[in-house]
Amino acid sequence: MLRKLALMMAMAMVIAIASAAYMGGVVSADEPDYNDLDVIVELLHNLEAADDPDAAFLALPLEAQNAIITAFATRTTLDVEESGGASKGQLRISKADDPNDPEPERCDTHIISVTKRLAGLKIYTYKTKTRWCFNGRIITQTPSFNVYARLHWKVWWEFVGHLSTSESGGKGERTHTDSAQGHFKNCPPGAGCVHYYPSIEKTQTANGKKSSVSHEE
Repeated sequence: MLRKLALMMAMAMVIAIASAAYMGGVVSADEPDYNDLDVIVELLHNLEAADDPDAAFLALPLEAQNAIITAFATRTTLDVEESGGASKGQLRISKADDPNDPEPERCDTHIISVTKRLAGLKIYTYKTKTRWCFNGRIITQTPSFNVYARLHWKVWWEFVGHLSTSESGGKGERTHTDSAQGHFKNCPPGAGCVHYYPSIEKTQTANGKKSSVSHEE
């Protein structure tokens, strides 16, 4: 009888300590740290693999749901990459040029890509590409301008469309400017939608220089 009473008292003490730890905000060693982006990304990969990602998300602890929503809203980064150029990184001299022309035509490519990420997880890429030719005095041909959107992460994310594209200058001018803005949205279950608008503006010149400005609203 005494042994049974002692065992019951010991169990009661364990429960009391556990309750006090919980009320005091002490996290169990086995409980995930939802402030850790690696933990959040792992949760997202598990949701992607689920038969019903929405149901799997709603089955998570509320703390985990909030961590995922907050991470998408406030903890992403926007990486900007510039690339382009003719083969081997050199400006190409057009074969149609007169070899005696002191200002032969040259052509180049101007590419800007903006990629939204959550830690190591790619969400989307928005890209514009411009091909233009020039001779040091003017732009010699009508530039080609193309816009691309790619959704890498498709759970609750959607590419809505291109909001705007525009060009100014070009053939016969000293500069060519182009711009584009896209529209993506993120709609986790029960949380409404958050909208994102990446923008890219680029300028190319008659002497082969190029510049750009990129941002997200």
